[in-house]
Amino acid sequence: MLARVALIASFLGAPSLATLVGGAAGFVATYAVLSSLVAASLTLAIPRLGGGRGDVSVRDSLALAGLGIALFTALGLVTRLGARPLGLSSLPTNAAILGLTVLSIEIPRRLAMSLVKGPAQRIAVGTIVGILAMRTWQYLGLLAQRAASNPFSVLGIVSYSVLLSTMQVYGGLAQAAAFSFVMGWYWSYSPIVLDKTFFGAVWPSIAAIVYVSMASYVSSAFPRLAGASREVLARVSRLWRARVIASYAVPALALGIVVSLAVLKVVPLAVVSGSMVPTIGVGDVVLVKLGSSVRVGDVIAYRWGDEVVVHRVIKVVRGGFVTKGDANPSPDPFVVKPSWVLGRVVATVPKVGLLAIAVRGGGSKPLVIATMLGAMVAAPALGLLHRRKRKPIDLNRVWGEVSGERN
Repeated sequence: MLARVALIASFLGAPSLATLVGGAAGFVATYAVLSSLVAASLTLAIPRLGGGRGDVSVRDSLALAGLGIALFTALGLVTRLGARPLGLSSLPTNAAILGLTVLSIEIPRRLAMSLVKGPAQRIAVGTIVGILAMRTWQYLGLLAQRAASNPFSVLGIVSYSVLLSTMQVYGGLAQAAAFSFVMGWYWSYSPIVLDKTFFGAVWPSIAAIVYVSMASYVSSAFPRLAGASREVLARVSRLWRARVIASYAVPALALGIVVSLAVLKVVPLAVVSGSMVPTIGVGDVVLVKLGSSVRVGDVIAYRWGDEVVVHRVIKVVRGGFVTKGDANPSPDPFVVKPSWVLGRVVATVPKVGLLAIAVRGGGSKPLVIATMLGAMVAAPALGLLHRRKRKPIDLNRVWGEVSGERN
């Protein structure tokens, strides 16, 4: 036990080396210490602790992460998406740093959870350690001040730690690390990501609803199937197999679309005006290739203040481009500078963006956020009500169906 406590304390204290040493040397020292701690823990401590309950597999955690990314990206389509360079040259370094960061949080979480018994106690301890890990003491002091002045501002951090602790209890270290790595990559490095600034101070509450809903699903839906033979579940019926396949295929497809767009540096944008009719209609979604070359005749997306305009280039002049909407009688009354241009429109998907227009144009920003919060709260609540009414799986009846017997 003392060895585990010492490892936990070392993990929690290591990030503060960066501020004590300072500069690049502090960064190198921090990650050198963390690398040694991770190697020692994986070699000596973690194998002796065993895993979690095993109700959640790594594949399950990856599917759940894919579903989360799809949900956040869908919110971005309705509200606002952010774009940033992919950075393929730095991808291996970023992946290594992210992987070490994830393990430096999940390993001390696992070590701390092994000191107590019972799922509730382990989730509570794991949540606390997850919040403390990979944060300097200075940052934790600021975080405490934020929590004291506005508890809602830290809901996102706390709920995410609850989710990962729950995944450790019902899955294990590998499951939580896999989920955290995929979600961390999305928020830190994905070229297409939900713009959280749209929601302002309400974002932590929205994140909390999503993460707590996931934690509730992990702690209730997966254990409900625990103990059922894989052979039984695989042979129950075509409908059951279809449901199992869909539960992985839908998040995988959504994640695949997001990753493909990211790799191709393509950003989807909903068109909210009729200035490009009939080429592009109101509610169409245009796919914009970021950083592509522009010629006369191309339809481009460019920033004009806080708005994004989609118009056609009709002339290239010194200092930029002259643009015009196909439905407008005259060109735009300014020259579009190259630095304003996001990219060239390469494809159009008809009417997919009508939902975004309805949300943005249906009222004020607070009303939009309130509507989303209400929908997010209602979905898990209805799921819990349905779960209470649902009878548990009768494995004897299932086996009877598989065996051709009818009781």
